[in-house]
Amino acid sequence: MKNKMLTMGLVTPLLLMGCAQTPSVTTTTTTPAAATSTSKDSTATLTVNPAPSTEQTQSDPQQAAPSSKMSAEANELLLTKVKLAALSEFKTEDTFQAGDLNKFVFVTRTENRPEATESVGIYDVTKDQTYHSGGDVTLDAATTVNYIYTENLANTDDKAMTFHALGMDGSKLIIWETGVDNSPGPCANIWIDDSGTKVVGSNELTYIDINDAKPTRKAYVVPQTKVDEAIKEQQKCEKDMNLGN
Repeated sequence: MKNKMLTMGLVTPLLLMGCAQTPSVTTTTTTPAAATSTSKDSTATLTVNPAPSTEQTQSDPQQAAPSSKMSAEANELLLTKVKLAALSEFKTEDTFQAGDLNKFVFVTRTENRPEATESVGIYDVTKDQTYHSGGDVTLDAATTVNYIYTENLANTDDKAMTFHALGMDGSKLIIWETGVDNSPGPCANIWIDDSGTKVVGSNELTYIDINDAKPTRKAYVVPQTKVDEAIKEQQKCEKDMNLGN
């Protein structure tokens, strides 16, 4: 089965959008025992769209709900600070605001052989005294971060797999397991395969429910509206690049 990659029109790298200057970020971080050193070299940016400003719906799992406890600007700045902290410490761009708008979900990778460890952590800003006293985000497993899920994936010369987190659908963190060195075509789209259906087989999308006490990966069914949107994006890309049959 051919690996697929995101069409950049669907998921946009916006780590710094909405900030006039780079916010101060500290990364005094304690990682879990299974993830003591991290490095994530993604071939695509898999971040959610900028700070949530529209109501989250099943039809668009990449969108998150707005904060009712802070202004849109403050909410966007906080999200950016968390993203920058995770990027600095864990080299990950897979960071999203959770359903509880005081919490943020991110994915880290520990490079080991013959298996690498992927971990899902939740940062809780209400427990971050550094943030409340000075505005800096601190990712600390002892106080502000709870690692809720870990999984070992093959990491050899013959087969190296990785996680990409695509976004939140309610409390579901959508995960794409794919090869580290995947090389899709310019119009490949993660939400569909070549026949125009949801991803199946080795690229099947999965999710974990971050509200579960012991989350496990389960098959994720792509909403039909997202499939329809992805087909249109792919068709437009192919037309613009003269790749149609």
